[in-house]
Amino acid sequence: DQGTDGESACSEDKPCGRPVVLRFEVSNRANAKRPPLKAPWTSDGPSNALANESSRPTLSDGLGLQHISMVVNLCGMKARLWQHECRVFFELRLNTQIAAAPKRGPTPIVAMARPMPMGLTILCLDDSPVARQSLKHMLSARIPGATVATFGKNLAEVLEFKQAALTDGDVVILD
Repeated sequence: DQGTDGESACSEDKPCGRPVVLRFEVSNRANAKRPPLKAPWTSDGPSNALANESSRPTLSDGLGLQHISMVVNLCGMKARLWQHECRVFFELRLNTQIAAAPKRGPTPIVAMARPMPMGLTILCLDDSPVARQSLKHMLSARIPGATVATFGKNLAEVLEFKQAALTDGDVVILD
């Protein structure tokens, strides 16, 4: 990490351990087929951002936001979701401190991870077409010999996923 003058943020003039707020923000174009968010959502407490059924997709019950809230609150972070015109924004903030750069020594030998067993059946459920495509592509490329199936395009696929998970799934990934 470097300061504005190019020197290390952990120089003797600037001791390490200095508190900082780390902020991540992601934005995306809002889905024009869905009504806009009614109100901003925050991890601080209850929100009515997705208060009615028309505010969220058919396969969503808002559980993802509940999980985000639970995790960020346990970790002492803050999260927000809001919409401004045709853009949806998600922000994550956490308090941390600047750490000293690790002392560089010889590069350690990296042990190879144990390969995945051949013939795995990996079943994925996600309501996002982009997520389904990414999961199928990445898992197929990284785990040779695996069968990767994605579900979640519609309610019929959710029912198909449930049955496949009970009878065929070695690994099950849920959104």
